[in-house]
Amino acid sequence: MATYDFQEIVEQLPLVVYVDELDGRSSPLYISPQIATLLGYEPGEWLADPGLYVAAIHPEDRERVLLEIAKRNSSGTSRRHADYRMLSRDRRVVWIRDDEIVVEGAAHGYLQDVTEQRQALVRAELLASVLALAADELPPQEIIAGTADALAEALGEDVTVTYLDITAALELKPRYSTGVLPPSLPRIPEAIEALEQGPLVIDDILAEPWLEAAWPTVTGLGIRSAVDVPLRRNGAIVGVLWFNTPEPRRWTGKEVQTLAEVAAQLVVVLERSEEREQRVAAELDLARRDSILEAVSRAAERLLSEPCWEVALPSLLRELGDASYVSRAYLFEIVSAEGLPLRMSQRYEWAAPGIRPEIDDVSLQNLALAEAGLSRLERALTRHETFVMNLSDMTKVERAVFEPSEIRSILMVPIVVNDRCWGAIGFDDCAAEREWSAAETDALRTAASILAAAVGRQRSETSLREHEQKLRAVFDSALDAILVMDDDRRLVDVNPAACDLFDRSRRDLVGLQLDGLLPAEEPGQLEARWKRLLQGDTIRDHSIVQASGAVRLVEGALRPNFLPGLHVAFIRDVTDRKRLEAELLGSQKLESIGRLAGGVAHDFNNLLTAISGYTSLLLERTNGDASLAHDLGEIHRAAARAAELTRQLLAFGRRQVLQPRAVDLNQVLAETGSLLRRLLGEHVELVLRPGNGLGTVRVDPGQIEQVIVNLAVNSRDAMPRGGRLTITTREIELETGALVELEFADTGIGMDEETLAQIFEPFFTTRAEGTGLGLASVHGIVHQSMGEVTVESEPGAGSVFRVRLPRISERPELRAVASTPIARKGSETILLVEDEDVVRALAQRVLERCGYTVLSCANGAEALVVAGERDRHIDLLLTDVVMPGLRGHEVAARVAATRPAIKVLYMSGYADEALLGVAAFDEHALIEKPFAVDALAHRVREALEA
Repeated sequence: MATYDFQEIVEQLPLVVYVDELDGRSSPLYISPQIATLLGYEPGEWLADPGLYVAAIHPEDRERVLLEIAKRNSSGTSRRHADYRMLSRDRRVVWIRDDEIVVEGAAHGYLQDVTEQRQALVRAELLASVLALAADELPPQEIIAGTADALAEALGEDVTVTYLDITAALELKPRYSTGVLPPSLPRIPEAIEALEQGPLVIDDILAEPWLEAAWPTVTGLGIRSAVDVPLRRNGAIVGVLWFNTPEPRRWTGKEVQTLAEVAAQLVVVLERSEEREQRVAAELDLARRDSILEAVSRAAERLLSEPCWEVALPSLLRELGDASYVSRAYLFEIVSAEGLPLRMSQRYEWAAPGIRPEIDDVSLQNLALAEAGLSRLERALTRHETFVMNLSDMTKVERAVFEPSEIRSILMVPIVVNDRCWGAIGFDDCAAEREWSAAETDALRTAASILAAAVGRQRSETSLREHEQKLRAVFDSALDAILVMDDDRRLVDVNPAACDLFDRSRRDLVGLQLDGLLPAEEPGQLEARWKRLLQGDTIRDHSIVQASGAVRLVEGALRPNFLPGLHVAFIRDVTDRKRLEAELLGSQKLESIGRLAGGVAHDFNNLLTAISGYTSLLLERTNGDASLAHDLGEIHRAAARAAELTRQLLAFGRRQVLQPRAVDLNQVLAETGSLLRRLLGEHVELVLRPGNGLGTVRVDPGQIEQVIVNLAVNSRDAMPRGGRLTITTREIELETGALVELEFADTGIGMDEETLAQIFEPFFTTRAEGTGLGLASVHGIVHQSMGEVTVESEPGAGSVFRVRLPRISERPELRAVASTPIARKGSETILLVEDEDVVRALAQRVLERCGYTVLSCANGAEALVVAGERDRHIDLLLTDVVMPGLRGHEVAARVAATRPAIKVLYMSGYADEALLGVAAFDEHALIEKPFAVDALAHRVREALEA
């Protein structure tokens, strides 16, 4: 009865009373009904399975409890007191306190539920451990890791604790885990919304239909149960503590409450740690910035003091590298032209101890950024933006470029010179990825700006030196004289051309007042002229005096005050140009007179032809009347003299028709020697000096003889009291080619400049008698023969005339001995073309008297019509050379095209520009106007029989 009362009392206690055997499994002999409340097992179930007790012990505590049982069994009298965890039927963890004693060969004891006490202790320990982490002033990442590790230890080995950051896009990003850190988690909006209400508890994920979409991913990570505890700051969720187990688990309210309290404490500790980190980081940033700025300040002083920035650059890179705590500092220069894809070359580098330098890496020379896969770097530099990148943010292509250099973090700052990216300074961190602070970046941009200023300054100085050198080269090589003067007209600088112009050295000119280089004039006039020049007047027709006293004519311009108090004058010597202009003016005047004279002579020739011809016809009909014959003879002689005059006018005007051929001037001079001696007289000595091996010239022999005679007569007239005339021939070589020169040197009275300026003008003469056409015709003949004639003379020193003609390679032609023509009659048909009526009528009458049939035409067009009549036979074309419309040679060419056998005879005493160089007639194809009537008959006969 006593035993029954004891058992009833025991079974009413809030404890689980048990009696176990002293074996290895502590097999139960008795268990009170409270076991059902504690672990969910019925007493009979418990007693029926001797191994159930050991299986219910938590796996993490099982080894320890079994070891204590073994010690109890071996001693037989031990008393045991222990706290350990057991698993209920529903896998709930229950902390129990086990007190037992061995009595009469069995273990008697009780099991007490101490879960709440234990959880309170764990909660206190966890909160204490978090506070301890805060007291150690650890960084946020270490606090998170310490807290997660403590929670995992408190919850058991099967619980994994993960800290998740929540992004602005409400995505969960794993940051730390006591297990394997998952790469990413599926975005579950419902879970995020649930977290807004508090911790999210899921005992079995597969039992939650709303998570069905996430089942494959979550179970793939080995997760069946989870508790998500939000971390809030200022009411907003900033992170999540995520607890999960590989098997379903029932999470008690006390556990979740403890986890929530720890999470709340963790937020406070993290906030303080982050503030401390930010404060420390800010202080470090400021310290680094100050260190960088100090380095920049020292470098700036050197960059500004050194003429070349490259001298100061190595120390700048070293100091910037040390101040920034980087592995490398270097400079790249852009080597591509503006507008082309960027190509860069590394120029300088500093490397920290233990870091491999890369300055000798050829791949970093002429590196095409886009081709190398660094398009993002190219865009940043093109936009003048700082380029910052860590290895984890790089693309695969970018990694391939930077990883071989062991770069974990890189920063490149553009160097902008004149609004264009000139290059960049770069910094590598080979130890770890880093976040470049704004303070560091700003300081390094300041360094880049100072370096850009130094580069720009050196480039400007180089450009300025080059510009100065170019200006000095232009100044020194200018053909015009350049004078730099001050306000007092004192020379400050002169160029070599100025020294040549004034015939003085630079040393003699610098410091000299300009007034001393000008002809003497009234002081007031000089001052007035200087004022006009300062107001923009040009220097025109001014004179300067050379050291020898010679006066030169100059022109130019003055640029006043091109620098304060300095004036620059550009002066050109125009003395020779003015002389040439005067000569050109004279030449143009002679040309105009020549045109007039030639035109007049042409018309006179036609009139003289008629006068002479009809006079000859009248002489044939005098019938012995001596008085009439005398009068007609005088008319005929006057016409002959007039014809000679027109020939001289035509020669001067270069309008006579030449019959040029290859001529040896030595031979011509020898043939005319006796004639010249008779013309010169005994009081003038003639000296002939023919040149050896003289070349040939192409001239009209008769015309060149006329030149020789006219020049000889002119020299004779210049020596009224006698003297010597020396005629020399020679060959000379000029830039224009080889020439043959014919020189006439006399010892006469000479000529002054005024006379020299007019000697070739027609009708100008210094003699009391004469027409003044001798030298004028010489001038015309020589120029029409593609030569030139010059003269040098001074009063009392004689004169020298030089005739220069182009040398040709042909051999001289032999001159045929002229025979007395015998006029014979004929019966042939002649096509006569002459625009002058009186000449045409005369020629027709003369030829018809000789038996010829004459087809008379007034112009070339009529002649072509007559020649086009195929049934008419024509033996000879007799045509004037110069006519309105078709010229004589054009008529001959067209008629010969249809009548190849026709003979041609030209008539002319004049050649215009249309014929110069075209009409080269031999002596059998031309009859010159004015001609005698018998001469016309003879030349027609000769032309027909040629």
